[in-house]
Amino acid sequence: MLPMAAALALSTVVAMAAPPGRGAVPRRVFDLGTIWRGQDDGDSPSAPDSGIAPLEEPDTEQKFPTIDEPPPQIPIGGAWSFIDPKFIGPDGTPGVGAWMRTFFTARTLPEYKADIKEPGPDSANFPNSAFTLPPGEVYIETSPITFQRNPFFNRRRIQDRVNQYSMPTLIRVGLFRDFELRLWSQTLQIETLDGARTVGFGPLTFDSKFHFWDQDKEKHIPAFGVQLFSQSNLGSAAYSIPQWEPGFSLNFDYEFENGLSFEWNIDGEYTIKDDGSRVYQAGFQWAVQRELLPNLDGFIHGYLNTPNTTRFQEGAVIGFGMIWFATKTMAIDSSYSFAIRPESPSPIIRLGLSLAL
Repeated sequence: MLPMAAALALSTVVAMAAPPGRGAVPRRVFDLGTIWRGQDDGDSPSAPDSGIAPLEEPDTEQKFPTIDEPPPQIPIGGAWSFIDPKFIGPDGTPGVGAWMRTFFTARTLPEYKADIKEPGPDSANFPNSAFTLPPGEVYIETSPITFQRNPFFNRRRIQDRVNQYSMPTLIRVGLFRDFELRLWSQTLQIETLDGARTVGFGPLTFDSKFHFWDQDKEKHIPAFGVQLFSQSNLGSAAYSIPQWEPGFSLNFDYEFENGLSFEWNIDGEYTIKDDGSRVYQAGFQWAVQRELLPNLDGFIHGYLNTPNTTRFQEGAVIGFGMIWFATKTMAIDSSYSFAIRPESPSPIIRLGLSLAL
């Protein structure tokens, strides 16, 4: 009777030690003859090593998202949140603190490294990409050497073709996740016509870019982003007008299996005709790009502007160029473009420099 009572007590202890909330506990089947074979009645009963694995602890602990394990994107009002998932608190609720951490803390993360190749400069070719800079990252894209012969002189003269030298500069700031703030201007601008020279500062354009989704190769859906911008009257009188000119751009990117990428924009601007009235001007810009050598990409690009009722006239230009990613934070580009319609600028020569900070 004593061995049977000891075995019964041992089974009761095992059942009571089972973790709370767990279902049925597997029973161990003991061979009493094996347990007591060769032992005296005074020995303490103990179960031999039967080879049965110990019971696993229940996974009842709730795991919250951390910086190493970001949660999925949070839809807010039908669009993706600007808040980076890495900075959302343990309760998963975005707030003002998360907005601030998204921008000001991003550069302090161990994995943060500025990269000029991802997503790459926008100014090297005509279209802009659908992608935005990561939070906290800054690009400065400029062209110390830019020359073009335009079929218009300034906002009030479009009859003659002039030589234009400028230094277009674009500053991009990754403000939040999938949102980029941009400032663009021709900056220093020099135009000559029949021996006369005009020097001034090109008007400042306030720009923003939203990235909505990445490419879906299975469904053949391109990456998509939207720009909203407005050219201001903040510039020299020779190159600016009293009224602001708002506009938009729908940006698409598609990368093929062989590394060839196609980038295009469909844009529109609420601009001003020669008589001072408002009119919409549509545009299409495109570029086909491929890596020629490691860190050296080649491209062909072009654009089309219509209608021809504005002071800019209808334009159709095509060209080619290269981008050299010299370092992780610096890229150099050059391009040559020419008109395929008489009223378009031709040629357009650019030598550009882009820096990631």
